[in-house]
Amino acid sequence: MSSPASFQLFTQLPPELQLKVWHATGATAPSVHLLDVCFPSWRGPHRTYTAFLKPGASVLDGRDEKRWIKYKDTVFLDVLDISDEELARPTRVARHRVDPSMFKFRHALAATCVDAASTVAFPPPGGNNASDVDINTFYLPGRNQHVRYNNSTDVLHLRFRDGGAVTAFSQEAMLNMPDFIFDNLATAADDQPRDAPIMYEDRDVSGSNGISAVLESVWSSEMAQTMQSARRIALDVVETWTDTALGSLIIEEIAFLACTVQHNLEVLYLVDYCAGRCRRCGKDRWAARDLQTRGGMDKDLHGVSDEERKRSPDVFCGVGKTYHEVFDLEKLGWNEQHPTYVFARIIDEAIRSQQAEDPKGTVPFRGVRILVARDEEIEGLDTSIIVDCDHDGALDYPQGKIWGMNAFAEI
Repeated sequence: MSSPASFQLFTQLPPELQLKVWHATGATAPSVHLLDVCFPSWRGPHRTYTAFLKPGASVLDGRDEKRWIKYKDTVFLDVLDISDEELARPTRVARHRVDPSMFKFRHALAATCVDAASTVAFPPPGGNNASDVDINTFYLPGRNQHVRYNNSTDVLHLRFRDGGAVTAFSQEAMLNMPDFIFDNLATAADDQPRDAPIMYEDRDVSGSNGISAVLESVWSSEMAQTMQSARRIALDVVETWTDTALGSLIIEEIAFLACTVQHNLEVLYLVDYCAGRCRRCGKDRWAARDLQTRGGMDKDLHGVSDEERKRSPDVFCGVGKTYHEVFDLEKLGWNEQHPTYVFARIIDEAIRSQQAEDPKGTVPFRGVRILVARDEEIEGLDTSIIVDCDHDGALDYPQGKIWGMNAFAEI
């Protein structure tokens, strides 16, 4: 979503024209909400602590400290960290100079006037009645804020940052796991009772990556409910990579991740932030318009049905960003052993098989789709993204050894 030039005579326009302008801002378009996933880490409580700090403060006050103590040992959501410290941190995870989350823009827009507030309240695709809209809610405990969004059209983009979980799959984690997750774990947990610890092949994988860390931790009830209801979820592609060399463990982790999100999931998006930016991997020359050809890898991932071939690419708005669906995975440098492609194939099959066994699910899974992000100009703001996909040699992924396609036999 780009920033229009200011127009000081706006209030003198007819009301119906003002409403059209509010809609044209992109506030009612399918949007992205990008959130940090906070969790207990052996690196220390810094990220969970800062989630509860008021702007400009360095120490929690009494009420905020009590709330932090309640959540610090759980997985919870927070607004995207765009601090100077975060931007300077060495990591292969994309770092944003401006938070692209549209819920902030909508909140600010709603505060300008009554007409703007009515425009962004609940933008249903076919009416103005809130009951027509599938609404999901995420909770930001650090700000004690509940945010409602259009679950049918908007994407919840989760950023796990880096690994560093304190615990492995443990007895405590199983005892505190939400029922809807535990009930889907019969295969991954080998039908073990809830009080039996899970240590896959007796190996502790704490800290292998951010997603692993979240799976190894106790979720807050609000986080669990949000994931249970979410229809569209996005992940950064580099967060699907792993530093571990235990192939069978990877399969189990992906299956476990599928359990946590499959209940109501319609689409899982993987965002490649290198496209149009990263010279290190050579993707800086590709924009979304260059990646629309459907090749063999896309057909293997999405099938060749008429509905799939004829549908328009998904597009989502963000503040200073537009996210476009792409199909030419070969141009992205992927092959059948690329870690993200294998992750996509495995989790696609895992979600479909788990949904087939879940009679409570309401939305059939439509597949894993790939997005790239285009920077939009906003006057006075740097909306660029910092990417370093080869941090710590990330590009040297162990093809064949870990990510061989024979992994599908284990699902």
